[in-house]
Amino acid sequence: MPPIAVAAAINSTLPDLVKRLTEAAGILAALLYALGMMRLSGELRALHLSTPTVIAGFEHSDILMKGVGVLMSHLSSTLLLVGSIILFASPAALAALNRVLVDRGRRGRIELALTIVGAIGLALVSRWWEGAAYVLIVLVLVVFLDVFNRAATRATALFVLVLGLLFIGVFGSYLHPPPMMHATVLREGTEQVQGRLVGKGTDGEWYIALKDTEDGSGYVLDIIGGSTDEATRVVVEPADDRDYRTLWFQLAGR
Repeated sequence: MPPIAVAAAINSTLPDLVKRLTEAAGILAALLYALGMMRLSGELRALHLSTPTVIAGFEHSDILMKGVGVLMSHLSSTLLLVGSIILFASPAALAALNRVLVDRGRRGRIELALTIVGAIGLALVSRWWEGAAYVLIVLVLVVFLDVFNRAATRATALFVLVLGLLFIGVFGSYLHPPPMMHATVLREGTEQVQGRLVGKGTDGEWYIALKDTEDGSGYVLDIIGGSTDEATRVVVEPADDRDYRTLWFQLAGR
């Protein structure tokens, strides 16, 4: 192909490619923000601090990072979500999966066995219980399609995608969010106070959920830094993830 024709082809396809990438980036950002909002709402709900005025004060980038944290916490489920998106968008990938499901030959059986072993591995390293349940449901679906010699469709991939968003978003973000990091607030002339690090505000301040001294079972939200002039230091420690470990750790009782 002559150089002029190549340049013309690139110029004709480049705007469309940029448009698609922009749309994909926008959808991804919206998804991360939604997951971050559900996680933040779930954290505040667990602390009995969930109010619209509190949520409105958090920085947008911090909410986005909370959404990233959700996907990283549920990495096995995230991989299945990405796989379902690829199957939904790529006819070639969907055809390749159906060759494994419908092919009754020796090669197809080997590929199916490897798929099942990989799915079990994803279930064992997934976060209990939301991630493990989601991965196992998808595994059962794959086995069902193979046993009854059914081909996967774009509707199947869409079902897996929606189911994953339900498990990760509602169950794994709002109802059972990842554990918050511990925070120790040190103020001059006062005793140190233990709490949970909730997030960052729009003015650079930190939102810390502190134990209520009057009601030992509850929390109060304190704002540290930002425009406040009070000399305060916050020491952050890793979160206690005993109730948010993988299925393997839960079954092993570690």
